[in-house]
Amino acid sequence: MQPLWAPHRPLIALRRPLATYVIDVPHRLVRRVTGHTAGMPTWSPDGRRLAFADGAGLYIIGADGSGGHYIRPGLVPTGMR
Repeated sequence: MQPLWAPHRPLIALRRPLATYVIDVPHRLVRRVTGHTAGMPTWSPDGRRLAFADGAGLYIIGADGSGGHYIRPGLVPTGMR
């Protein structure tokens, strides 16, 4: 996979065979944000989150590796019904 720059932030997402990493360029930090095989990551417009598609649905996680959760097809979040 080609490195994927975050919009408006100096971060790079890099997908490897068994994990996805976020590189904080100015601080030279590498953080593993997934420990499973996921699809190609896509940055949120503000560069604070990544989204991946896999067999279970759409997985959203913070660029710092926090707040990971699945959004499954057909699932309506509480308060949106």
